[in-house]
Amino acid sequence: MTKTQLKILKGYCPNKQISQIRCTKSHHCASDQICLNGICCTATGNEQNYACGGTTALGRCDNGFCPRNTTCTASSYCCECPFGKHGGRCNQGVCPSGFQCLSNGYCCPYCGHNHNLYGVCINDGCSDNSQCHPGNICCQSRT
Repeated sequence: MTKTQLKILKGYCPNKQISQIRCTKSHHCASDQICLNGICCTATGNEQNYACGGTTALGRCDNGFCPRNTTCTASSYCCECPFGKHGGRCNQGVCPSGFQCLSNGYCCPYCGHNHNLYGVCINDGCSDNSQCHPGNICCQSRT
């Protein structure tokens, strides 16, 4: 690979669609897409069923607010974590490996410093140069 070539990484959407468009908000995506777990995915109308890293959302947050101890995701759903599946409640600020304790008291998936999120794991696998991490998220491989 030359200096001018960039490696384009792809990620899996919960519906198994492959996307190479990263996002942090749904308005970063095309009008028929939604930002799910860090990538733009085609809207299916069933996003609430897997909006929280493959699990069902606790509700919508169209006004940007969610019930206590939940967070409004990039796709405007209320989940315990901004992306991925939570790893339970924090134990005095401590979480299992691969998770970090957020202010809402949940252990949430974490890719690590300078490693990007690339969608969700499908059958314990990820596409391209990413690996499945705790919380059902695909993170850029540490090479």
